[in-house]
Amino acid sequence: MKHSFDIEFEPPITSFVTTALVPVDRFSRRPLRAGVSALPWDIEKDRALPYRMIRSRSGYLVLLDQPFGQSYLFRVDASTAGYISPIDVSVTPSADNRKQLVLLDRAAGFSFEPEATLVRGTIANAETAPGTRPGLANAQVALAGERFQTTTDQRGSFALGVELPAPPAGEPAAPVDVELSVTHPDHKTRLFSVTLEPRRTHIFTEPIEIDGTNEPAFVG
Repeated sequence: MKHSFDIEFEPPITSFVTTALVPVDRFSRRPLRAGVSALPWDIEKDRALPYRMIRSRSGYLVLLDQPFGQSYLFRVDASTAGYISPIDVSVTPSADNRKQLVLLDRAAGFSFEPEATLVRGTIANAETAPGTRPGLANAQVALAGERFQTTTDQRGSFALGVELPAPPAGEPAAPVDVELSVTHPDHKTRLFSVTLEPRRTHIFTEPIEIDGTNEPAFVG
């Protein structure tokens, strides 16, 4: 027979929440309750800090017992859940603003919902010789004026999921013309005008040269 009982501490143990990181899938906007970890991080020494972190029942990653009003850097790892990792997240919490959404980008091999329209491709550095161009990590690929964006992985690959507007009732889904941007803090921005077919996968057939002028074929 099992029995439960209370444990009392002298003096009582008390803690307070400094900030709560809420991991969220960028495409679906659904919170992630497993497969994500976060460590308070010292960027100069490149190591974790010995601050107290817990996971709440709702899956939040919670920092305890640190003062408000200062910035904290967290290294977030969601690789086991299929997301591009690690990413660094900076938070400056206050007593009335403790929750911080952490938007996570799906890795190129991650599955998407059947209703998603996909764009896949690779971003490369054009400064190296053709055929040996390394993929460019941490480039952002986005639809201009939309909430849909993603980040390239260590190989420069990306998979951008898009939800296109639904057609009027009784009408078939039509192709949509959009502008795709590719940005990186160390390189110039490139823009591509492409046409998306709803619920189909579209592919840039060659790497996009971030500092080049190539126009890879876009099929879907």
